[in-house]
Amino acid sequence: MSLDRELQQALKEEQVESALALLEAGAKPSQKAFEQAARLAEVELLRAFYRPKARLKAGPALAELLLPSRRVPAGQAPPGNWSRVNGLFMVPQPEERILACTRFLLEKGADLNAVGELGTPLMQAASQGLVEVVRLLLQAGADANIQVGDSTALSLAVLFQFRAVEEILRGVSAADATPVAKPPERVAGPPLPRPRLPQTPEFLEAVAELERLLGAGFQTKDELCGGVEFAIPSAGVNTLELQRRYRSRGAFVFESQRRDKFLVVLPTRDWSAALAVMHTSAGNYGMSSGDIASWMKNLETTQPFELEHISHSTLSGRFLTPIADPARLAEEMYRFCPDIVDQGCGSVARLARELDKPNARLFFWWD
Repeated sequence: MSLDRELQQALKEEQVESALALLEAGAKPSQKAFEQAARLAEVELLRAFYRPKARLKAGPALAELLLPSRRVPAGQAPPGNWSRVNGLFMVPQPEERILACTRFLLEKGADLNAVGELGTPLMQAASQGLVEVVRLLLQAGADANIQVGDSTALSLAVLFQFRAVEEILRGVSAADATPVAKPPERVAGPPLPRPRLPQTPEFLEAVAELERLLGAGFQTKDELCGGVEFAIPSAGVNTLELQRRYRSRGAFVFESQRRDKFLVVLPTRDWSAALAVMHTSAGNYGMSSGDIASWMKNLETTQPFELEHISHSTLSGRFLTPIADPARLAEEMYRFCPDIVDQGCGSVARLARELDKPNARLFFWWD
């Protein structure tokens, strides 16, 4: 393996000492590697990239630096509700390290007001609650009034409830800046009525066909309102493909989960009937199954979707068309289900980035 590829691997595995040694041994300081290094928030590593004649752009590296997370084994993670990826926790980088690297990149000419996928550097710092980094960027001349989508640095500080950052930004933001905030406490509306779903001959034929296809028997349960339940085979199934195949025949197929995964088949074409059957609700956020169904139906008018998984506190699926305005939808989804950010991806900007990808998925989980 070449030194350059070894350097990329060392940075990917967050091996700072190995990366420094490889640079000393002659590994090429490429722009991609430089941006990877910025995520590690090690100022000495960034300095090591700046050799004579090195053509490196500080701006993209600053954008990567302000995604402040590092991979930590479970036993070494500090207290906190961190996201877990492949057995490792993604925990915040210490702000003092981010601050030192930000100073260095500013010295190298990083554009303070460049707008990237997640907004300006100031917006990124505000969304992470990096008080001293926000102060440094403002002192260096960052524009607090740049708006990306419906967001500004101030609105993001308010959204994530970083009061110290909010106070700083209110002193420099335009008077008419409108922050995006969490919604007020809701009072749950009436739940969806329990449906009566008669088993039609067409539905029974679909169930019999599924029984042969899955090689497993089904269970009939009173709480499924006329539906049936299959244990999902260990090899798995393509739930959405089955849903498309049988929905036109009066059978709505979706995944559910209690302790194990199941395929539920209801005698209906209407996904909202599945929400009623599964009692999908968010009691800790003041939303009944009726409130959730109403929000989802409104979403469907502009961003059609398929629901793959429906259970008491979880909905997931995929969007059928590209997202017209990822930033706006991310904010709306956060208001609807704060847990997908607060206990999930970590920021509305990251959620917007995921929504901007082809074949974007939707996921709601109320803890």
